[in-house]
Amino acid sequence: MATLDSLSADISDATYNDLFQLAALRAWSAARGRLDALPKPFPTTEAACGDSFTYEDSSVYGNLGSEDQRMSYTLCRFSERGLPATCTRIIKGLLNHSSVLRRWPTISSQLKIQAEASVREVTQYMQIASCSPQRRKGDFIAMPIDVKTDKNCAELALRLWNRALKEISLELVSGTEAHISNFLEIHAYLRDPIGGLSRSFAHQTYQFRALLKAVYTLQHAAPLSMHNLRRVVAQVTRESALLVAPYLNNVVHIHFRGDQQMAYAYVPLQSLARSEFSMPRHVLAIIREILLDSDAEEGLCPVVPIMIATYPNIVTRKAPKELTIIIDGNHRATAVMLLRMFAWKPKALRGEAGAKLVLQHYCEELQLGAKWRVDMEEVLEELFSASGNPCLELMNSMQPLIQRFIEVNDIPALVVQEESFHTVSMQRTSKSDEKPRLLQPFHQALFNDRFLGFAFPNAGQVHGRTAGFKRLPLIR
Repeated sequence: MATLDSLSADISDATYNDLFQLAALRAWSAARGRLDALPKPFPTTEAACGDSFTYEDSSVYGNLGSEDQRMSYTLCRFSERGLPATCTRIIKGLLNHSSVLRRWPTISSQLKIQAEASVREVTQYMQIASCSPQRRKGDFIAMPIDVKTDKNCAELALRLWNRALKEISLELVSGTEAHISNFLEIHAYLRDPIGGLSRSFAHQTYQFRALLKAVYTLQHAAPLSMHNLRRVVAQVTRESALLVAPYLNNVVHIHFRGDQQMAYAYVPLQSLARSEFSMPRHVLAIIREILLDSDAEEGLCPVVPIMIATYPNIVTRKAPKELTIIIDGNHRATAVMLLRMFAWKPKALRGEAGAKLVLQHYCEELQLGAKWRVDMEEVLEELFSASGNPCLELMNSMQPLIQRFIEVNDIPALVVQEESFHTVSMQRTSKSDEKPRLLQPFHQALFNDRFLGFAFPNAGQVHGRTAGFKRLPLIR
């Protein structure tokens, strides 16, 4: 088991068990009031845009590194992250019952139906405003529309959270675990009322129980006060939610920087959805950097990991069931995808017309969709825009290395969760605003669905970035 003193160095050759042990240690530390001493998964300790929480935030809400206080902060400060207006009546009825946990299964299906109806309505409005046909980047740009929330719902949501947390803590004290899954569903719903219930909770329930057992082991069977148990349960809920994130089973490296923990895994390039476009010159600069840094000490062609999350495909519901979305790193993803294409068909380097034809077949082969194609097409136009382009000359001179990219099916990525962020909508936030306007988590399903054709403008959404990173090799 990791200790407080052993977390200054990265964990290379990391395993899923390392992530589990770190999660258990944080949950145990929450009960002892020492959570601040441990690095926490990014972006646990960050407010909007990756900024730190202010002194005023901490004085009002308490330790915002803990799940209990962070939930209060999000619900009270950002009405757009609150309960949908169409669901407040259902939640009020739930709160009138003696046990919200026992009653939850009777109303959760109603909440799912309301969420599906809200998504359909928003999608229809956005489709009416969209351009057709979509040939250039500007044709895809769309303005996000929110699901309407009740501006006075924070108190209602907090009542549900506090009731559920108190009930599950009392049940656990009495040795009852029958309603753990119901509690986890409530937590997921409050974090994301639209997409939060669109998955199975069986695996998270298993991890929740396993983490609690690990905490009791660390506690050496010493009893926890009700106050401390509440802290532990809230923390275990958050930790178990992250542990079931796809791709973390294949974690390869855990990086620590300050109070941040970053878990890296390799994810399939072909699985990446797109919601935002890149800038061609920036992509070419990254290609040059990758090729020129081919023998770095971090390995062959190391790159800063992109940042990804998975989100349920709740809009068109076509395959795949979950979208792998790029939170940060669109330029790096495009650069690697193009290098792989040039390895697949080296003749694409001979000229723009041939390269665009290869690109069309490449996108069809990998089922990449129109946004990927348009994004890479503009990079090709920039690459062949003038004779003697230094990036083109470099690529022609390094054909043997580029050929190695035929092996590159995966890209290193920091695995995060969209609902953990306070994602700012830059299209709807002005400098004069008292606070930023947030996107709702379900917007990722809309903008990443390749059949809808919606996209953010460049830097149209801001998640914030980590304090540091660990480069990992593309060619392994």
